[in-house]
Amino acid sequence: MLKSGFWRVWLLLLCFFLSISVSAQSKFTLNGALRDQSSGEFLIGAVIKLKELPGIGVTSNAYGFYSITVKPGTYTVIVSYAGYETITETIAFTANREKNFNLVPIANNLQEVVVSAKKKNENVAKPLMGVDKLNMREVNELP
Repeated sequence: MLKSGFWRVWLLLLCFFLSISVSAQSKFTLNGALRDQSSGEFLIGAVIKLKELPGIGVTSNAYGFYSITVKPGTYTVIVSYAGYETITETIAFTANREKNFNLVPIANNLQEVVVSAKKKNENVAKPLMGVDKLNMREVNELP
């Protein structure tokens, strides 16, 4: 017959391992790739963030891949990249998912820029650099 201390230790270990397995399932991951819709090229350094969790976000790596892990729930995912339209999509984090995004380039119409080669010399009136005027009394006092 085993002592009651053995059963307490066994029960404590069982509770510990069950809590580890439960906590391991308390987060889900969304991952995928980000591409340019017209060329199919991967977008490096694009930002993926969650509207409901300020400060939580990731950037795509050198292969355009991203991965973000959060607690279960429904979140608004915002995907942005300079020169591309921002994508906003609501996603339920109830299981691990893969989601690829294709971003559309924005056609920017820039204003004309004029560069001129002539510079106004408003600060220069006479080229007297290194000139110092002395009167006769100051000259006579010099050694």
